[in-house]
Amino acid sequence: MSCKAHGSEQNNILRVLIRGGQGGQHLFTGFHVQLRL
Repeated sequence: MSCKAHGSEQNNILRVLIRGGQGGQHLFTGFHVQLRL
């Protein structure tokens, strides 16, 4: 997990969706919360 440019966020989301794992869901949830804030 590395924080780079904001442009990589979409790629990260796609990767998480493709992985479809518990850890991925956790990351996606945290990301959604950040976006909401």
